[in-house]
Amino acid sequence: RITGGVFNVQQVRELARIGGEFGNGMLHVTSRQDIQFHDVALTDTPQVMRRLLSAGLTTRGGGGNTVRNVTACPYAGICPSERFDVTSCAQAVTDYLIGLTGSYNLPRKYKIAFSGCAADCALAQTADLGFIAEMRDGQPGFRVLAGGGMGAKSRIADLLLEWTPASEILRVAETVRRLFDKLGDRE
Repeated sequence: RITGGVFNVQQVRELARIGGEFGNGMLHVTSRQDIQFHDVALTDTPQVMRRLLSAGLTTRGGGGNTVRNVTACPYAGICPSERFDVTSCAQAVTDYLIGLTGSYNLPRKYKIAFSGCAADCALAQTADLGFIAEMRDGQPGFRVLAGGGMGAKSRIADLLLEWTPASEILRVAETVRRLFDKLGDRE
């Protein structure tokens, strides 16, 4: 889990070492800004997980019907068009949701994305819950979309909220998670 695709030099070095020692030597970057190791022996998994944890990384929610890695615009913090850097918002939602027991037995994967500008480089419009940064009266906030997807039945998300202040993102993410958990198709 690499929230928003952001990690530090020490973390990427440790990822490379782990991939070389326990996997096939390759790191696979996913469309959800995660890093995957391939060909890791099951007996090595606890040691790999401990090493990741010591580097400040976790595998929680990396598979199954869980809250998946929260993605952010790959240009966050440097995009000349961004309304504000959404990286801290993606991290806040991650920290909150992965701490909830209810985030690990959902009807299917729950995917969240944050884009810093209208270009939507994080593809918030195709996420289960998407946030597109906007400013209103000098206050950071988001246009909020829900119900998008890139699976077999791909669709653009519907507008959920025309605008909500950034201070409400945890409430929005948790509310949508609860609805998804309660009403989602488990078939």
